[in-house]
Amino acid sequence: MVVHRVRPSLMNDGGKVAVIRMPQRPDERMEVLGTFGSSEEATAWLNEHFPAE
Repeated sequence: MVVHRVRPSLMNDGGKVAVIRMPQRPDERMEVLGTFGSSEEATAWLNEHFPAE
């Protein structure tokens, strides 16, 4: 089982907003979890899939 220690964050990506998870180790890559047309859409998705603890 993989436990992710940090909540994903938002990144502006050429007019779109990407939800990303940064790597925890130097040998891992950044993971794009989704791309959305606005920060509101991305935030809603983030809150639905990764609720605040």
